[in-house]
Amino acid sequence: MMITIEQNLSIYAHRPKYYIPLAVIFVIFGIIGISLTLILFISCYNIIKKFKKSNLKISLIILVSDLLTSVSFLILGLSALLNGRTLAESRAFCSVMDLFYIGSTYISIWLVALMSLERGLIIIHGITLPSSVWISLMAFEFLYYYVINLISIGFYEIGLANLAIYCMSTPVNLLGYLTICSYALLFIISFSLVIYSYIGIAIIQRKRAWNDIRELHIPKTIALDQSTRTMGKVILLLVLYLLANSLELFNTILEIYTHKTRSVLLDFISTCFMNFNPIINSLLLIQFQDQVKHALLEKFPFMAKVVGPIEKDRIRHSIHTNSM
Repeated sequence: MMITIEQNLSIYAHRPKYYIPLAVIFVIFGIIGISLTLILFISCYNIIKKFKKSNLKISLIILVSDLLTSVSFLILGLSALLNGRTLAESRAFCSVMDLFYIGSTYISIWLVALMSLERGLIIIHGITLPSSVWISLMAFEFLYYYVINLISIGFYEIGLANLAIYCMSTPVNLLGYLTICSYALLFIISFSLVIYSYIGIAIIQRKRAWNDIRELHIPKTIALDQSTRTMGKVILLLVLYLLANSLELFNTILEIYTHKTRSVLLDFISTCFMNFNPIINSLLLIQFQDQVKHALLEKFPFMAKVVGPIEKDRIRHSIHTNSM
């Protein structure tokens, strides 16, 4: 059953009280996200292009995806503030924003899981897979999302969400239901990979600290303090990733179970949390990619006040060494 313009206009006419606040939030996070990702992109583009390491290629794609997400925030926010009916009335605009807003948001979440797995395999298991493997996985994620959504667009199954500020597939129709089921599966896989990789990296860092104490006779206090700081960064980034995206997974599973669209309140909270993703992903790249942080501070020294100075801590040194 196709979604009609009249249905979209009805949703817009009954838009919730969160509509304007969310539009303002979109504009604010759009500006912040665009600024931060552009700063990283400008400072790191040359090293990412120069080096042929898989982790840097994933980093570049994450930056591009987050930039598209942030631009989508700004477009949707301004559209809602200036003339919200446009999204409801224009099937083309609605479809394009589904491809770019939902697409870049979801794909960046999945790409972070790939980057985490790539780092985890190297640090935890000493396994380095060819770049072609990671490029193939990234290509699959992009192709899967855009193919299935282009099919949905072709069958007119992309519609205005109940928040009335963005468009996506709904669980009411069969194709939309299957699409959302696949999103849930990819979210679960991504969460599992990130949790496994981050917890595993934290454990390895503690083990290496004890090895340094025994084999290199590094003072126990120094080795354990350094290890604790590193573990703290890892766990903090894991918590931020889960906080930003867990409610979206919950909403998706709830839609699968009920065959109904998510509640306005839950969608509002989830959308606000996911707006932090470009910021969290930027912090992740800075803290876990030694070359990214070096390039950033070399190009923009003032950013040291935000992200901290260069530190030769255990995880960053081991990542850099193992990826050479």
